Amino acid sequence: MGWIIFIVATIGWYIGLYGMFKKAGIEGWKALVPFYNTWCMVQKIELKKYWFFLQLIPIAGQFITLWIAIKFVEHFGRFGFWHSCRNSFSAFFIFPLHGIFYK
Repeated sequence: MGWIIFIVATIGWYIGLYGMFKKAGIEGWKALVPFYNTWCMVQKIELKKYWFFLQLIPIAGQFITLWIAIKFVEHFGRFGFWHSCRNSFSAFFIFPLHGIFYK
């Protein structure tokens, strides 16, 4: 059962990223390539490049990757506290909504 949830969450994440990349003016296929998609997000939101490399640190990197994703969502005008909480705890569900329905 856990594997099914993991697969559904991963597919949701990538569907959402694909749509968000297209809306951000980045080619959609780049969202489907692990690590390269984060590199594209870092470039688009104009973070310093070392944030990409910091995500490769074990354990801390997971939080940094999540932070990069939150900053990418802020690129679309979602700046509120609850937007950040929602993106952190249910990104597999919220990212497809951002990618498909939101402006």
